[in-house]
Amino acid sequence: MLKYKLLCVVHVTIERKQVKELLKLVHKVMLKNELFKRLKEEATATEKAGTAKMKKRLQRRYDSMFEQMACATIHYIISYFFSYLFLFINSRLNILILS
Repeated sequence: MLKYKLLCVVHVTIERKQVKELLKLVHKVMLKNELFKRLKEEATATEKAGTAKMKKRLQRRYDSMFEQMACATIHYIISYFFSYLFLFINSRLNILILS
């Protein structure tokens, strides 16, 4: 629930276009990730083999990997948000100091 609320705040604060670009970047990183490629190959092999034990093991590995990717994505979005926030505050302070 906390992750959902954080995403809502970030999504409202950052423009939608920037969020879409960020998610595209995360997707590209996932596709370049060697672990992701290896798991995808294993998934293909598992589907061909059809063994239940292998499918369960693979599903656990996929769940773990996507959980890590989701946490990394949320961390990146939040840091992106705070960098914009600090830039905004800094620009406002500069305007106040100069005026």
